[in-house]
Amino acid sequence: MIKIIDFLKALKIWDKIASIKWCKRKAPLYKILRVRDFPEELKPYVLYVLGKPDQEWLAGILCPCGCGDLIELVLDGDHPRWKLFISPNASPTLSPSIYRSVHCRSHFFLENGIIYWCSSQVKH
Repeated sequence: MIKIIDFLKALKIWDKIASIKWCKRKAPLYKILRVRDFPEELKPYVLYVLGKPDQEWLAGILCPCGCGDLIELVLDGDHPRWKLFISPNASPTLSPSIYRSVHCRSHFFLENGIIYWCSSQVKH
């Protein structure tokens, strides 16, 4: 009988941990905004894309760390370059990851509109 009670307590604790995890992921999703040029004032949670559909050549994103820098990503050109994928619900994915080797040194993925942070071996 005690084992069943211990199991139920553990299950209740696990349920709380799982609900906390999902609550933390309620960040807004990134959406695509097609523009002719980057605006003076960038908005968070927006991936700015230059070029016609299927002919995108440049993307820009406000650094998600909060430093306020514009990160420009070449979509059509030489190394380094990124590939943009757009889901049916218009959520963007960029590949490979975005790593800033200067300033804030952020390292993250943008996948289906969600930022996934990488643990970096370089100290900030």
